Parts: sequence; structure tokens; C-alpha cells
Amino acid sequence: MLITLRVRHGGLDRVLRTERDTITIGRASSCVVVVSDPGLSRTHCQLERTGARLFVRDLNSRNGTFIEGDRIVKSVLRPGEEITCGNACITFERMDPSPEADDPGLKTVELLLEKARPVSVGGGPEPTRLRRMLEMLGPLLRGERSRESLHAILDAAIALLGAERGFLILQNEDGPVVEIARGAGELDLAREDVVFSRGILARVQSAGVPLLVEDASLDEELGALHSVHALQLRAILCVPIQRPGSFAALWLDSRRARGGFDHRDLALVPLFTELAGMALVAGEKLATAENRVFDLEEDVERTRAAAVELSQRLDRALGEEPLRHDFRRIPAGGRAMRTALRLADRAAASDLAVVFVGPPGSGKEFLARAVHAHSSRAREPFVSLLCAALPEGLVESELFGHARGSFSGAETATPGLVGAAEKGTLFLDGLQDLPLAAQAVLLRLVESGEYRRVGETKARSAHLRMMTATQVSLDALVAAGKLRADLRFRLEGLAISLPSLQERPEDLQVLVDQILPEVAPDMVLGTEARRLFAAHEWSGNLVELRAVLSRLGALRTRQQPVRSEVEAALGGATRSLRSAVEELEARLVQRAVDASAGNLSAAARALGLSRLGLRKMLRRMGIKTTPEPGN
Repeated sequence: MLITLRVRHGGLDRVLRTERDTITIGRASSCVVVVSDPGLSRTHCQLERTGARLFVRDLNSRNGTFIEGDRIVKSVLRPGEEITCGNACITFERMDPSPEADDPGLKTVELLLEKARPVSVGGGPEPTRLRRMLEMLGPLLRGERSRESLHAILDAAIALLGAERGFLILQNEDGPVVEIARGAGELDLAREDVVFSRGILARVQSAGVPLLVEDASLDEELGALHSVHALQLRAILCVPIQRPGSFAALWLDSRRARGGFDHRDLALVPLFTELAGMALVAGEKLATAENRVFDLEEDVERTRAAAVELSQRLDRALGEEPLRHDFRRIPAGGRAMRTALRLADRAAASDLAVVFVGPPGSGKEFLARAVHAHSSRAREPFVSLLCAALPEGLVESELFGHARGSFSGAETATPGLVGAAEKGTLFLDGLQDLPLAAQAVLLRLVESGEYRRVGETKARSAHLRMMTATQVSLDALVAAGKLRADLRFRLEGLAISLPSLQERPEDLQVLVDQILPEVAPDMVLGTEARRLFAAHEWSGNLVELRAVLSRLGALRTRQQPVRSEVEAALGGATRSLRSAVEELEARLVQRAVDASAGNLSAAARALGLSRLGLRKMLRRMGIKTTPEPGN
């Protein structure tokens, strides 16, 4: 026999259907009907089925059991009669010998919804449970992203209500879809475990009220549902989420003998659904804002490209001829880099000595190789020497080589770097680290064009081109006593200055796209990753850029790295866009002031500012200048 009871307490109506012959009622968790009310005893009363009749028996309760206002010890209970225990009312609806099953599960659901009412918090949870809930929901108050918030909401609901699984279900054009599926222990569920009853969900959606099933295993009709039977579900709780525009629901279930979903648990659910609704709305607003940001970034990129094109057209209008050699592999969106390429273009057409000046990792050797590749010596060798690695006591041996047998045990002659670079290019990298003793040897080579191998008396002619690279200008090296003045003028046939990566932000994304196929061919950088790259300082310039991309290729767990992986590859949180802009602004202002020798009117014109506006900027930035004459 299937007994149907309706339980009303604390503003909540719920329906229980069971085939048990004995149904206990009270505050104890071992009771079949658990009612959290201080007016009830732990085991207050029980219903007993005898044949086709149902009896109610008081179990020596403290406050008594009543039928229609009369206190009883034991009495027959007729359909429609109401039992009162403390503040709870239990109505005996009916007792069916055999439930109809022409549409398994759905009739039971309709009956449950027929009696259901919107959930209200009423009565409130115990202080300890409330504290636990607030501890779990604490991360939501720290401004996390929408999806992270929804994960936290589901995890908190599962943990606090003792469920095994929790789903966030959204309705779209193709039907209900599980947006997030979580299991106990804050774990994502496998795809095969993401199953729910569409029949139950449809009735909750149509009625707009929550549904609580305390033990589906005792209900033949609910137990016949494929999803309920396949997963052996006992307790089910499905609650609609207030969300403008489309339906959403919070689904919790459990396979334990008693799922623990009762009045105390259900009273908390509106708190979770309200938070979930807020998180969904916030997520939609954030997605809209991010799409707007992406649109603006595309506009900025288009505007930047147009500005580069206009700047190039302006250069041509001012008499700058187009490049004669192909330097397209070197991005040059800004004026400083275009100036460097124009000088490199002229250097490729001549045989002058060239010095490349720029910060570490700015691409000095790369540009030197490009000049060599476009010069008349392109078919000849390009030999590179790191000056800091040149041993001071073996300068001549390293540069010029030695004759056969000139050293004890040496049976073969070595040509040295100069000989290896014959008819090609000798590139000295890090001129600021070249020892003074080596500078004297090098001066003799560039002055005479001849050299002698160690152990030889006959001079050899050096048919090569000298290129050097330094981190600071040759003027500064001479002033600091690190470079001989007579050597300086023989190395500086043509000086090419390279900007740092910070000074050429318009080239960053092009450089990323060039380097990426070399270090991680299958990696894709999304918009957020590129935004983090744009905000980074890049103190190591191109060398750091290549290292970061290589590191990110090794750290990532998927084709497109996530934000945490990008930040880890960059070495931590990136600098804010505002600080980067302020630093660039200060650097440009300082450069304009230095170039104008302290003439603020000239500096203001160069920056496109008024003289008063420039003075305000100088005060704000703390940049001191020499007072102009007459001031």
C-alpha cells in the first residue's frame, strides 16, 4: 500500500509517499518524517498500517499528539484528517492499493507540485550551520569571476546540504543544458555522470516552485524514471533560479539511504539560488563588458595600424625614400625602429664599419646579420664574438690564430676569428666588455688591415668588415675610460640605435606571432594573454619575450593557456596598464626636455603640448629642469 502524507511546517509544504507500514515522526534524524521543531519530542509519534486502516500512536511525547484538536494516545486516522505535533501539521491524504503507472514518474511529480509552495527561509538554520555557510560563501565576497562564483555556490550547497552531486541547469534553444556539474569534495563530474530527470525539471519549470523528493526509492513511479533508476537516486531537490530572460535551476541529489534533505536544508536553498541568479546576471554583464572591451581593442589596433601607415606616409612626404632591401621580418611600426631600419638599409649598401647601440636583448645581432645578409658579403661567413668571453692573455691567439707548431704539442694551424671571417663580417658583441689590451690589438688590425698569426713573421691581409654592438653609446664608453678614443672613430663608421621593446609597443604582437611558431607551434594566445603581454615591462626585451613564450609553451596544460599559466610564465602579476603608460609618458617627456637642452617651449612643441601644460606635467612627474634664461 502506498501512503501519501502532506507535511506543513514553517511556511513549507511537502508531500511524502511511502510504502512503509510504520512511519515515525519527530526531531530525530532516524525518523521517517523529520520535523525540526522544539515542540516535538525526538520520537514524537508514529503511524501504523494494519490491513486497510492507518492508526496514529503517541509515543509518550512531551507536548502530546492531536487529531482535529483532540489529544490522543492511539486512534484510527481517516483520509483527510490532520495530525498536529507541536507547530507541525501532517495530513493523511490517501492510501492507494496500486498506483497508476501509465506515465511513470510524471504523475507523482504532478502531485508533488500540486501541493508544493514557494520556499521561504522561515525559522532559520542553527547558528553553527549559518556560520559554516558564511565561511563557505566567503570567497564570493572577494570579487571572483562569475564561473568561479558559481562553482563556489554549488560546492557550498553540496557540502552544507550533504548532497552527492549538484548541477546548474540552464535552458537554451535546444533544451536544458548542464552548465556546471560538481560532486562532493569540490570535484568536477565526468560527462557520463551528468544525468538528471527532464520530467522533473519540466514540471519545476512550468510550476515555478521547488521540488523535494525525500526518498525516490520508495516511490514506484519515481523509481521507474530512467535517470532516477539508473543512478539509484534517493533524495532529489530541484529549485528554480530567478533569472531574467530564461529558465535556470539548481539540482541536488544523493544516492544515500537518507539524503538528508529536510525542512532545515530546504530553508537554506533560496540563499544559494539567489546567489546563483546574481552570479549568472553578473556573468552576463561581464561577458557583455568583455565583448565591448574586445571591440574597443580591435578599434585601437585598427587606429594604431592607421597611425603607423600615416606616419610612414609622412616620412615619405618628408623625403624619406623607400627601403632598397627587404627588412620585412623586422617589425617597425614606430619612428625609432623605422629610423634604425633606414640606417641599416644604407649600411647594407656600403662597406662601412657599423656599431649597433641598444639595451640587452634588443636584437642588435639579429639586425647585424640582416645587414650582412643584404650586403655584398652575403655569401661569406658572419663570425660573432662575445667580448666578455675573450681571454685577456690569449687575445692574439683567439683573434688571429697560430701557426703550425707554434705552441708545444700543437700540430695543426688555427686561423683564429679573423681568418674565419675572411671576406665576410666579424661581429664583436658587448664592446663595453672588451679588455683594453684587446683594444690595442684590435686597433692595430683596423688601422693596418693586416695581422700575424702567433708564431708567424709574415703579415696577412684582413679582408673583412667590422661590426660591433654595445649597450651604451661609444661617447659614454670613451668618457668612462672603457674604450680607446682612437679605436672608437675606426669602429663607428655608422651608428644604429635600437629602441627597447618598451619603446616599440606597436611591434609587440607582431613579434609574438613571429616567435610563437618557432618555440611552440601548436600554442594559441588568446586576447587576455596578449593583454597581459602588453602590460608587462619586458626589461629583457626580445630575449625575455622568447624565453617567456618558450616557458609558457612548457607550462600550459591546453592549446590556449589560461590566465594563471600566462602570469606564471611572466614571473608573477603583470604591471598595470596605467603604470606602464605613466612610465612611458615620463620617459618621452624627459627625452624631449633633454633634446631641447632645457628649452621648455621647444620641448612642448615637440610633444604637442602648451608650455604651461608641459610645466604642469613636469611638476606632477617630479622632473627638474634647468631654469631658462630670463626666468
